[in-house]
Amino acid sequence: MKRYLKYIIFIFLGCQEPVELEFTSDDEYLVIDGFITDESGPHVITITKSQPFTNDEIVIFEKVQNASVAIIDDLGNETILSELSPGSYRTSTAFVGQVGRSYTLTVELNGDTFQSTPQLIPAKSSLDSVYFRQSERVTINDDGEVLRNPTVEFLCNVDYATQSSFTAITWHATYEYKTVLTQTPYDCYVNEQNNGFSAVLTNEEINTGSINEVTVGELLFDSKFKSGYSLKAILYSMNKQAYDFHFQINQQRSSTGSVFDPQPFQIFGNIQNLNSPDQIILGFFGAYGKVDKRVFVYPSNIDAPEPFDICSRVGGPGFPPSYCFDCANFPGAYIQKPTYWQDQ
Repeated sequence: MKRYLKYIIFIFLGCQEPVELEFTSDDEYLVIDGFITDESGPHVITITKSQPFTNDEIVIFEKVQNASVAIIDDLGNETILSELSPGSYRTSTAFVGQVGRSYTLTVELNGDTFQSTPQLIPAKSSLDSVYFRQSERVTINDDGEVLRNPTVEFLCNVDYATQSSFTAITWHATYEYKTVLTQTPYDCYVNEQNNGFSAVLTNEEINTGSINEVTVGELLFDSKFKSGYSLKAILYSMNKQAYDFHFQINQQRSSTGSVFDPQPFQIFGNIQNLNSPDQIILGFFGAYGKVDKRVFVYPSNIDAPEPFDICSRVGGPGFPPSYCFDCANFPGAYIQKPTYWQDQ
């Protein structure tokens, strides 16, 4: 069962240097995780506690309430966070991190003080452009047939602020979903996002001011693209400690099980219990500069057959689903058109 807990640890932890630690299914670990940016808030810090295994695969995370959480900058300015929901502590919308300033997270809980290392928001790198191209994903089915499925690959070009810059890229997206089997007076929209970072990059060793054709994400050309799809690429500029943290998490996530993969190692964050320095605290507090750019894709941009829509399926209980008649019934759908949305 230890391997499952180690996987959870990889998701939440940053790294100083790899060591071997023995974790057991009966251990409990405090997890403090979150970040701020140079954009207006609210910025969120979550505090949870891992619970012993309930079966061979699941770790339960208990939300930790009634902590005192603050962010202090290098000038001594303190921002108190409010617990708006159990285990979720937020700054006000007015809080904005400043490029060139350092920030430290402090948490008071049950008589203990937990503190992060100071995190500098560095000079921001920029997204020169965000674009897409048609590609394909090749798979082999159980009968040995080669399947070629069209995909949409989103890419960006990164211009670095200095010759030693550290960045990470992720994405948020919105697609338009229209009712198929009847007419409604509105269309619907659905949001989705990448979990984690698509790429963690640095120009420190390649000695160049930019990196082109960085893959932000590659998505199957499916029903999400049936009307319109908008992806926002998000670039975070960070210090080297945060870069090392996210780079090693991405290494763990992208391991394929090959003998050529790096050997598993524990990844440590930047938060310490000042009262008990040997206590293992999971998580990472970061302070990042943020920029983003948006791109739209419409079905006419992709040279492929129209993607399959489940509303065309007939027969069987529950078909067609209710959202085929009213898009507002689609999971996560909302009616209000986003202000950034562009119709074709």
